[in-house]
Amino acid sequence: MTDRLRRNTTPSHSRNRYGTWKLSSDDKAAARQEPSEEQRMIDDWLNNSEEDVRHLMRRQWRLSVTIALLIYGTTIGVIVLSFLLPEVMGRAVWHGFSPSFLFAAVLIYPFTLIAAVVYTLISNRLDGLD
Repeated sequence: MTDRLRRNTTPSHSRNRYGTWKLSSDDKAAARQEPSEEQRMIDDWLNNSEEDVRHLMRRQWRLSVTIALLIYGTTIGVIVLSFLLPEVMGRAVWHGFSPSFLFAAVLIYPFTLIAAVVYTLISNRLDGLD
């Protein structure tokens, strides 16, 4: 059976031409239900004032800059220390690895991961997504 009308027929204009589906808009009980948590969150976002949104954007910007400065500052700090104290930063401390190499090749990954997790947790808390 096809879902298209045959060419030589005209659609019926009776009330039951679309079948007898029970639509949620017809159900009075469905209109009385409490909105879901997701719908409440959407409504909250839509009802925020422009000042609230600007305040949140400033807080998010400060958080982003703080995390970026933490990561880049630490990386540049290791480079500066390697330049200023080459004998200390070049000395083998663990299986022949120097502190500079340990940070640049090994410790930068967990450090970045921790910074990303901290950023995500704080950002979600700022957005109200606890």
